Amino acid sequence: MKLEELISKPPSWLRGDVPLADKVIFSRVRIVRNLMDFPFPNQSTPENLKAVLMRLEVASRYVTPLHPYITVNFEDAPSEVRSILLERGVPISSSLLKETPLYGRAVFIREDERMVVMVNNEDHITIQATMPGLALKDALNLALSAV
Repeated sequence: MKLEELISKPPSWLRGDVPLADKVIFSRVRIVRNLMDFPFPNQSTPENLKAVLMRLEVASRYVTPLHPYITVNFEDAPSEVRSILLERGVPISSSLLKETPLYGRAVFIREDERMVVMVNNEDHITIQATMPGLALKDALNLALSAV
């Protein structure tokens, strides 16, 4: 699946056919981690950011709950794409909407958009799980399955 296909339809977590959908639109859980051997992203060099991204690209191949997924590398993505992803709930800091170039920053998006892994945003890794309606336990379990 390509990014254009993904953003052409509403995210699956926005479905209204779940219990309590009239009261709760969605449930979201984020798990944030940093890697011990690298400085925080806001203090890193482009080389360090690229090394973190490369390490996580390899690791993402083994995170089964994330599959199938697409990768959006922010080094190549125009600011409009970053804005669209932010509107769709991807955890992008406002500074990344303006910054260019964005070396070593990317996002892995599961095709149903229920799981997103942001790399080198404010932290090295942000795992986000989003479920329709009131489903915090399901969102937590999904996020934890990627750890």
